[in-house]
Amino acid sequence: MEVPDEILSLILERIDSHISLICAAAVCKRWRHTITNTDFLCRYRSLHSSTIAGNYHYDTPAQSYLIGSRAQVRRSVGLVFVPSSPSIHTRHFTLDFLPGMIDFPSHWDIHDSRGSLLLMNYRESSPLPHRHPNMFVCEPLTRRFRRIPPPSYSNDDIHTFRGSYLIDGADSHISFSNFRVMCLFIRRHDDYFSFATVFNEVGGAGSSWSDKTIGDAEPLLPVMSFLGCSKDSWHFYALDGILATLNKSTREFSTSLLPSTEDWSSLPWKKYYMNVGVIDSHDGATRIIVISEDNSAKVFARRDGSEWALEKRVMLSEVTRGLSGYRPSFFNHRLCISTSGPGFVILTAQPSAPWFFSIDLKTMKVALAASDMGHIVYQSELPWPPALKACLGN
Repeated sequence: MEVPDEILSLILERIDSHISLICAAAVCKRWRHTITNTDFLCRYRSLHSSTIAGNYHYDTPAQSYLIGSRAQVRRSVGLVFVPSSPSIHTRHFTLDFLPGMIDFPSHWDIHDSRGSLLLMNYRESSPLPHRHPNMFVCEPLTRRFRRIPPPSYSNDDIHTFRGSYLIDGADSHISFSNFRVMCLFIRRHDDYFSFATVFNEVGGAGSSWSDKTIGDAEPLLPVMSFLGCSKDSWHFYALDGILATLNKSTREFSTSLLPSTEDWSSLPWKKYYMNVGVIDSHDGATRIIVISEDNSAKVFARRDGSEWALEKRVMLSEVTRGLSGYRPSFFNHRLCISTSGPGFVILTAQPSAPWFFSIDLKTMKVALAASDMGHIVYQSELPWPPALKACLGN
């Protein structure tokens, strides 16, 4: 208790775990006053990464099938939460509080995750390309949700919906009372053009939609193909080896060139199974993984804003020989990425094959994987800053 306040603050800033910091706030009133100080919380956040509670994924495979010439996706059950450690209780992250989740779990999809929030879509029937999504933002730990009203436009325009994303709110933070939702559309009015509309939620008051241009990526939106998501961004392939990136903190698109060593025009771009993924690795940096025609897996990294450079390469037909169910015939065709998540991808021999295996991007080790992960694994963080109030008195 004789430690000066400034030294006590420096000591408490070095607590690694957000959960341990909350426990420290319960030690005494003085510690609680220090920890609940706004300046302290800002410094703490700048020094420590967010605490990952776990990941959401689908508990049945995303099965693709064709109706006419169009690919469709069917999921027969709902979403499950896999905690990051035994100290995280799964029951706190169930989604049974959402309307209709218990009776119709397969009608719910996750569109995005950011911080402790999930952006959900409820499908009462098969979605149409021009139909606005039925969006909800929820925080599983506090069991709160809010339906996001669809943007309204005149009947003279036809809009093709291309995606919705959770964006940081004011002061580059995100919480249930401070978030933005961005929707991308292609509007037909005299001619095709693309635009974004942003829903601003600030403390439950003044919520509204507003249109914005998306810079250099605007003419690329109609032809962009999804490549993957990292912690702070979504990534898309445009044309001629261009990588378009949506930053979920700044709400801005940027463009860059993909590794020049690859022939991007020769890759078979599909909606639900692909050969390229852009994801976060274990060190927090973004990586590109490419499955080449000879079924080698190449991992590219970029340091300090430089060009993408080949970091690792393995021949999948060789490193998977020891896995149960291995067949040489699986490698007669190019493998597909069926699931991507932080630090790993899951591959399948073909969209209908029952044989799935994962690659750890840090070690490049392979292992058999369940086929029930869905298309993307969505990461959930513990809410921040913690809901703490300073005690009255000394």
